[in-house]
Amino acid sequence: MIKNYEYGLLDPTANAQLVDDQMRAAHRYYNQLVEIERERRAEIAAILVGHPDTEALAARVADLARQREEARLAIKATRQATRDRSETSQMRDRVKDLATELRAARATLKTARDVIKTDAVIVAAISACDDRATTRVKARRAACEAYWGSYKLSEEAVDAAKKAKAPPHFKRWTGDGRVSVQLQGGISDGELFGTDTQVQVAPVSPDAHDLRKPRGVRRLASRTILRLRVQSTEKGRPIWAEWPMILHRPIPEGARVKIATVSRRRRDCRRWDWRVLLTLEIPDGASEHRRLIPASGAIALNLGWCKRPEDAVRAGYVLSDDGVIDREVIVPPSTINRVEKSEAIRSQRDKDLDAMRVTLVAWLRAHEAGLPAWVVERTILSREPRAVPQVDTPRAEAVRDASQRTRAWHVAQWRSAARFRALAFAWRSQRFDGDGEGYQVLEDWRYRDEHLERYESGMRRGGLLDRRERYRMLAADLAARYRTLVVDDFDLRTFAEIPKPEDESANVKPHRKQQRYAAGSELRAALLNAFGPTRVLRESSVDVTRACAAIVVDEATGAEHTCGQLDLWDHTVAREHTCSGCGATWDQDQNACKNLIGRWRERLGADGSVETARVATPRKESRSERLRRTRWKREPEAEAASTTEPHPSPSRVAPVAPATAAPTCQKSPIVTDGAATITATAPPPSPLRAPSPVVPGQSAVRANRPIAAPG
Repeated sequence: MIKNYEYGLLDPTANAQLVDDQMRAAHRYYNQLVEIERERRAEIAAILVGHPDTEALAARVADLARQREEARLAIKATRQATRDRSETSQMRDRVKDLATELRAARATLKTARDVIKTDAVIVAAISACDDRATTRVKARRAACEAYWGSYKLSEEAVDAAKKAKAPPHFKRWTGDGRVSVQLQGGISDGELFGTDTQVQVAPVSPDAHDLRKPRGVRRLASRTILRLRVQSTEKGRPIWAEWPMILHRPIPEGARVKIATVSRRRRDCRRWDWRVLLTLEIPDGASEHRRLIPASGAIALNLGWCKRPEDAVRAGYVLSDDGVIDREVIVPPSTINRVEKSEAIRSQRDKDLDAMRVTLVAWLRAHEAGLPAWVVERTILSREPRAVPQVDTPRAEAVRDASQRTRAWHVAQWRSAARFRALAFAWRSQRFDGDGEGYQVLEDWRYRDEHLERYESGMRRGGLLDRRERYRMLAADLAARYRTLVVDDFDLRTFAEIPKPEDESANVKPHRKQQRYAAGSELRAALLNAFGPTRVLRESSVDVTRACAAIVVDEATGAEHTCGQLDLWDHTVAREHTCSGCGATWDQDQNACKNLIGRWRERLGADGSVETARVATPRKESRSERLRRTRWKREPEAEAASTTEPHPSPSRVAPVAPATAAPTCQKSPIVTDGAATITATAPPPSPLRAPSPVVPGQSAVRANRPIAAPG
């Protein structure tokens, strides 16, 4: 099993400049690879479009795409003029008809190109394009100054972008970057904390991960040093970069470190966030932590966002099989207010930049004759005609366009605060006569904008981290109480899509804002990570909300059964719905959780575990397993046994204790990954309080600690 472990870092204490140089070199190499790929695609497109069989079809596709875009722009212009969805149905139908014709034309063109690609002449031409691109890539790789582990990241990113239909895009340098080492075959934790030549971590005290110690003691003991190889000397010896590291969680026993990647991301105008990502290969059955796993029980999660009283936002709903937990997951107003405050600060920064730019451009125009050469070079585009490439590619076309431009005040089109800030710093060190007024306008803006940017970043970061911590604490609480997590397979990307102009559905901004504040994907990811892949049951999302889960009593026999009535209503208008079959009124998210719990009960095995009731589908082969299989060419029998191994054997699952409803105290069966059952006496669980995790070798009876879960 492959898992990523992320740890926090502080600013580098050794070879910081070399790390920055490596990130810049990897960024340049990425853009060079993008340029090669875009030119390769352009050459292949020219070969296919220029063929007599596809030239007319390609022109037809381009014409239909142009007409559809013009029709969409007409709808947008109508809405902007009236500030309402005032376009006619004929305008929307026109766009839909053009879209239908365009799809048919593209399908015809694709079929024609597929036929053409079988032509020997076309195949040879495309192969020649690929060979030229491969040769250029090898030349760029040989000239790349980045260490091999870092330039491999750039190559992998471009290879992933090649799979998309659209060509990859260039990336501007913002300071964000990564340095990495890839460890052939992986290294053990002993080598990681020892004398490996690629990555090293200084050993930490045993108190760092002893859950019996106070949090402050563990936090202090987990501080260590990370050393990563970023370059080699002429004699092949490693050149190390060092970062202070917080090893807040232990490396699982038996795990092998495959990749170590250090990333840098800008927090604000002055500070950076540093992280290290360790890609680990963990053996099957290895224990990743010391927390014990409950023997039974299930918790269902349904994602759904809406506004709640006191400006809170619901992110989802959780319901347990025993009914102890039955509530919504709330993002409190304190978290939302931080994010909204950061957005308000950002709006004010944009207004200040617009006002400063108008004043600065007016001053530069008035004093153009006395400006020094460096100011003209930074703010006025002045280029002499240069040699233009004769190759017919998008890059060459852009160069031809730029060569025709002679003089323009491009500073008036700047939208980046960092660009104006760089101009202010350059101006500070190169003052000239008569620049007092212009320099003061820029410097006053820079001083205020830096303050506002740090304020904005702090508010936004605090709100997002607070929400993430609430989700993680909730996930840890639920994972300590229940064995199985039941979720649906709903794709959240469908809610992130913005409706097209011709669509009948409106883009409801309040709902999109609530979705952004709720961050349902982050909530679900926290729960999935806390439970682990073997304790998660995914169910179909079909009719999980519409089917009524209310219990109905048959008047004739007195038997109880689920209503199951399917109703259709607008989920975005009303969260509660009255069933047309039984007349029960229920919350749609709570009803969905009840349906998920019902499906979980139907899948329960004879021993009460969900592992034995899963659908018998082969486990997906991991990347490392696939590499090992192809490298060592295992025997077919061994290959089938390793790639189609089902979920853990039922013999490792503890038996289910009979459910008891004790009002004051209950027996909580707890098991490890393969150990015998431990029965501990604990108070009944509460949605706001959970029993502390039990550590092997420690008494199971401990004082409860409060759990600050959302809501």
